[in-house]
Amino acid sequence: MASAVTSFPAGKQPYACIRCAARKVKCDRNSPCAACTRHQVECVFNLAHPPRNRHKRGQQQALKDRIKQYEALLLEKGIDPERLPDTSSDHGAPSTFTRLDSDFDPQESKDTSHYKYANK
Repeated sequence: MASAVTSFPAGKQPYACIRCAARKVKCDRNSPCAACTRHQVECVFNLAHPPRNRHKRGQQQALKDRIKQYEALLLEKGIDPERLPDTSSDHGAPSTFTRLDSDFDPQESKDTSHYKYANK
């Protein structure tokens, strides 16, 4: 059943009726829309939009502040964060262990301190 023609306040017309939005199909934004008319169902537009996420700028600033704090801690320890190797492309790369001493017998020791972790 199609609803009666509804007029919307200027600039307040929704992008799609509830049925088209739920079905994720293009709505012609008429009231009733062509899809609802074709399927003989009620065409309902919801004028209330979900609240927008207005905290992005604040969240980004908080993250930037944390990065600055960590960089300051690195500088206190004598590590220049600008000179650290870029590891952003290493995610998911297989890891290997490299032996430091050549005469190690694995039967003699369970100690793993002789291995150096290397990400290749």
